[in-house]
Amino acid sequence: MGIEALGESLLASAKKKSKKQERKAKVFTGLMLGIQAGNHILRKRAEKRAKEFWSGNQGLLDTRASQFDKGVTFWKEHGNMAKTYGITGVDDWEDAKRQELYKVYRDRELAGGTIKDIDAFKQSVNPKIEDDINAYREKVNLYKNFRNIGRTETELTSSKTNFIKPLKDKLDKAAKTIESESSVGGYLLNGLGFGDRQRVMLEQQQILGSSALLPKGYDISGIQEDIKENNKFIEELSDINNKVVYEPMTKEERIKVLGTTSTSAKAESTHRSSLLTALSPDLATRRSSTLDEYKYNVPGVGFMGKPVQVQKSIRNIYTMIQQDESQAAATAFASDILTYSKSAMIDFESKNTEGLVKDAEYFVDIGINKAVAKHFKLNGESVENQNDENIYDPEREVTLEFKDSNNNVISTMSDIKLGALEKQFNSYKTKEEAKQLLDAVKNSNVQSLSPVFVDMLEDIYNQKFSQDN
Repeated sequence: MGIEALGESLLASAKKKSKKQERKAKVFTGLMLGIQAGNHILRKRAEKRAKEFWSGNQGLLDTRASQFDKGVTFWKEHGNMAKTYGITGVDDWEDAKRQELYKVYRDRELAGGTIKDIDAFKQSVNPKIEDDINAYREKVNLYKNFRNIGRTETELTSSKTNFIKPLKDKLDKAAKTIESESSVGGYLLNGLGFGDRQRVMLEQQQILGSSALLPKGYDISGIQEDIKENNKFIEELSDINNKVVYEPMTKEERIKVLGTTSTSAKAESTHRSSLLTALSPDLATRRSSTLDEYKYNVPGVGFMGKPVQVQKSIRNIYTMIQQDESQAAATAFASDILTYSKSAMIDFESKNTEGLVKDAEYFVDIGINKAVAKHFKLNGESVENQNDENIYDPEREVTLEFKDSNNNVISTMSDIKLGALEKQFNSYKTKEEAKQLLDAVKNSNVQSLSPVFVDMLEDIYNQKFSQDN
């Protein structure tokens, strides 16, 4: 082969080799770009699943944090109580708590009146507050680990982080299984099952009554221990609170303590207006009623669905019936209260040979207790001798007249049932049309036939459109 031919052969070989290397480079570059794109997609997916994971388990962390907050709040309020009612330089929480409870009874039972016989007052009240003292003692023990947990905000924040950390660490460990699929390599290894890895599947799990979002097949024993510990705390606190029941003073006890035959001021309000004040959706209005301070036992559901008795104010009981049953049921409940309260007043006056004076709240309180017993324990059995003015009968028919600003009748609604009227009122979306119907009801004979129905409509109106006022 001549030199010229050899040169051409070598040149052709070099070009062929160069093209081959160029193809390899393109393949490699394409592969790397594909991996990078795959990594980006998998990272985004892993980030989304991690966000889903932490969102699904936020409830566990919040429950743990709530336990810490309750402990800190308890000792803060404990310190305020000791400062207000304790003796300076004396560490005796029991005496301070007793003085605090004495004040509750002075304000609630004696209307802040002057105590003539302090020994008689203590002898009367001490047995009634013994359950409060014992329950508080149990809380002191329950919250003992939170007593000196921090003084400054910085210290409390650090302590709270450390308190939550054991549970957070266990969840972090579960979260790392999601992170392992944030790259193509990790994703493929998980798919092939290398190193005991499996493709991560999240599933909602119920662990001792708590909901958790965890990888399928994940060992929950560590997290379960944390939930078990927190459940124990919640159940103990619930049991403590359920041991306390407010016991009012008797008439004889009040007379003995005050040294007078008069146990209260003359009533300035009717039973109906007294009840409406306590049921008002406005907090400031409710606080003007002593009934708002009273608590009544009603059936409730405690920890893990355990039936318990819970204490609620009359406003809370009323709204609970509204929400769980219907407005009609709530109105019937209010009707029962007024029926019982007036019956109690009549009975009291027939036996009141000493000339004692009772305010409206005294009789309404009796009415509430009887109405609660009927509604929640007697399954709504009928009550005899109800006063018509306090009855809400959904089947009662009425006639309404709608008038313009000059008091001229512009339309009439004849023979409409109160139940249908209530349904129509509830359907209104605007304040104007609801107000128009409410005014028509107020200007009709419904006001005299069933004033409690008018009260009900006003309550609905105030709740639905209070933000527009």
